[in-house]
Amino acid sequence: MKATTLRAYAELVRLPNLPTAAADVLAGFLFAGGQLGEFVQWIPLVVSSVLLYAGGVALNDVCDAPQDAASRPNRPLPSGRIARSTAFRLALLLFLAGLAIPAVVSWSSVWTALVLLAAILLYDAVLKLTPFAPLVMGCCRALNLALGMLATDTPLGGDQLAAMLLLAAYIACITVFARREESAGGPWRLRLSSLVASAAVLAVMSLIPTGLPTQTLLIGAAVSLSLFICFLGQWAAFHPVPERKQLAMKFFLSAIIALDAMIAWTGSDMRAAAAVSCLILPTLLLSRAFRMT
Repeated sequence: MKATTLRAYAELVRLPNLPTAAADVLAGFLFAGGQLGEFVQWIPLVVSSVLLYAGGVALNDVCDAPQDAASRPNRPLPSGRIARSTAFRLALLLFLAGLAIPAVVSWSSVWTALVLLAAILLYDAVLKLTPFAPLVMGCCRALNLALGMLATDTPLGGDQLAAMLLLAAYIACITVFARREESAGGPWRLRLSSLVASAAVLAVMSLIPTGLPTQTLLIGAAVSLSLFICFLGQWAAFHPVPERKQLAMKFFLSAIIALDAMIAWTGSDMRAAAAVSCLILPTLLLSRAFRMT
């Protein structure tokens, strides 16, 4: 396969974003009491989540091809580098693989992956252009977290649901922020969505258990990330041109891994956070060559 064709497929599946899906699952697993050494439990689910995410963004481009032809003609489908039918078949293959792999872990993992796929299809094919789209996108990420949590055979309790809720809130807010990013305007939408996103990051402090030895460090990390998200959102809103919005979104997407790391930290320890944080390296490196949005 030619290098240009490989690049087109990398753009189609938003290659720099894939580690963020992996981070969700690993964070959920560690938050619910799983251990890094239990590779047989979490690695298949990480792979499954990445495949489902890749299939979801490929299908998203299939559904958006007519609009992209006008607003993003350089994307793989409108530019003709990948046929729309080929992208559709690739999405189906990725979905099938993403559903099959969790079977090596447990049937509950298969059912969770199936619900996740249903949410992805609902977003891509039905609700993307409606006001409900950000909520569905938030649910997709919360289900990613649940995919990791349920691999530990721990039922979803209050803490697990709270972690899922704050991740869903953050994702819903940055999805609102990203809407119509290729055009100027929308300052109040940018201001409000980034403020709520920063509040969602700050809410991770509510998950910190009493007596956590590294509590002060974790609070400092949450406050710092929250303030920077707020600053970037207001900076983009002050002069809402596409370049500023896209730069802010690049950081907001990378920050998903940082938020996941803090969630893992509250349920485990600093080593768990460090393991999840390592996934930001491929995201940052790949984002230098490929767009994240």
